[in-house]
Amino acid sequence: MGVVRGPAVRGARTERYDILRLTNMGQRLSNAQSPFLRAAADHPIDWFEWGREPFEAARSLGKPVLLDVGATWCHWCHEMDRRCYRDPQIAAAIGQRFIAVRVDRDERPDLDARFQAAVAQITGLSGWPLTAFLTPEGDVYFGGTYFPPRPEGSSPGFLQILTWASELYQRQPEKRIEEGRRLRRSLSAATQVPSGGADPRAVERSVLEGCLDELDRRHGGFGSGAKFLWPGVLDLCLRAATVHQNPRAKSALLETLRAMVRGALFDHTLGGFHRYTVDVAWQQPHYEKLLAENAEMLAVLASAAAHFDDRELAHAARRTAQFFREVLRLPSGLLGASTSADGESGEGAASLWTDAEIAQIAGEEGAPLARLLYGSADAPDAPGRPLARTGSLEDAARRLALEETSAQRIVEQMEARMAHARISRARALVDRSIFPSANAAAARALLVASQSLREERFATWGLEILGLLAEQNVHPSGRPLRRAVSAPPLAEDTAAIAEAGWRAFAATGDPRWRKLATERTEDLLQHFADPRTALFRDRVPSAAEPAASWDSTPLESFSTPSANVWALRALRGATPFEPSAPWGPWAQRCARTILAVAGAREPLAAAWATCEAAAALAGD
Repeated sequence: MGVVRGPAVRGARTERYDILRLTNMGQRLSNAQSPFLRAAADHPIDWFEWGREPFEAARSLGKPVLLDVGATWCHWCHEMDRRCYRDPQIAAAIGQRFIAVRVDRDERPDLDARFQAAVAQITGLSGWPLTAFLTPEGDVYFGGTYFPPRPEGSSPGFLQILTWASELYQRQPEKRIEEGRRLRRSLSAATQVPSGGADPRAVERSVLEGCLDELDRRHGGFGSGAKFLWPGVLDLCLRAATVHQNPRAKSALLETLRAMVRGALFDHTLGGFHRYTVDVAWQQPHYEKLLAENAEMLAVLASAAAHFDDRELAHAARRTAQFFREVLRLPSGLLGASTSADGESGEGAASLWTDAEIAQIAGEEGAPLARLLYGSADAPDAPGRPLARTGSLEDAARRLALEETSAQRIVEQMEARMAHARISRARALVDRSIFPSANAAAARALLVASQSLREERFATWGLEILGLLAEQNVHPSGRPLRRAVSAPPLAEDTAAIAEAGWRAFAATGDPRWRKLATERTEDLLQHFADPRTALFRDRVPSAAEPAASWDSTPLESFSTPSANVWALRALRGATPFEPSAPWGPWAQRCARTILAVAGAREPLAAAWATCEAAAALAGD
């Protein structure tokens, strides 16, 4: 039970703390490694980074903790900063009622996953920004996502939420503390999974059918609302289509990928995919683009293009690889984490095109093709629209009686001019953070694309990234290094580098890649494996965490692989080269555990783990 201070003691300590707060305002974040944290240094709020100090202050002062989790690329995070955290009245309420802590979700995906799960359990909401209210022990007692500063429609204002959340805690702090502990125990129990003997093919079919039931048969994609990438679902469909010859999975895969690469989800000027569209028809994106998500899309696109001899998908894969090289590549040779939705002219403004601009860039030769490919949709007084194709290049060329090679040449010239015009308007704002798992995923995807599309340059790029990652982003222990001081070693970093290393060794036979992959695979089993279930924890267990927490062996994946998906990839990559090592048997145990529970999980989120587990047991 947390200690609840008396009014006199709390008042004296609050006064001393307020003097210290005014002295330190903004200093804690001004030198933070994370650009998301540094961007809040000039807020009129005494933000803390994640660590012991804010929770010690909360316990001492008898205050709850306000936790803000967001990311540099997140549009609504910037909106909440602009509208709420810079508001003097809101800032004063936070300073009076809470200890404020800010976390970069890309630096600490382990924290983000836990607090997202806790808030979702209470409110049914999750996403970014994540706004969570914690007890001084670090347990969630309330939360949400984005809040407007004042009431808007049915949404309460953030000032109201702050008052309500503070009073909820202060009226019965002991009750809130106990509720938080119960929630933590519940979430911890939910992550414990038994080993079992489910029929692998039956589970794989069940999860696949659950995903296909979510297919939007009109527009492609999965779900009936905003459209996300879901590369794990696409991977499962690809496996079903190619290994099991499932025609329904093949149709869903190709229809969805073609809708993605034709719609505005794909950036037709700079390459790569935006994170999601707010509409069902792929026409209105949020403009952030993440390296980790695009790496997974590159791999599945290139593989599908090769299996089904699809030029349109191959073209999108090549443009995505070029996006890595031309937009995200940093002076160090490694890749930045993302490009932001909010550019110099506002969200997405540089990506809007009018019919007149498209015609001017296309020129006389390209104008007829541009009209067929991109349509004509100017609305009165509209600033333009995000670029999207209305059909395939093959169909447009046939209608204009053009050779497809000639049409492809015209489009490539047009895209190059559009890219130049797009950059002239405003350069993409690149988050220069280097995350090991995202860079390793990009290296892996480039190696997959090189083999699938027979593009040697992609292998060269991928090996360069992997080599630099092994040299530059390591702790003296050899473990992959995240920039945040508070970040523990993460399984996704270790396993992603291991998997990319095995793939590099398979492609080149170079013993340095085998050495790298062996070291990281051994590290994965030594530090992250749970011997009871054969699953993998997402981080090294540590007593140094400043607040209450719980172990997590995550199976669910959304836009990027979970720790267990990465682990299975790494173990599957290792097994052919080290058949006498324990890695193959461990992969089998891990896969059987996953399949014992995957059928009871939400299909879209369980698809990736199911795909990798089924492949591991089948020896694919």
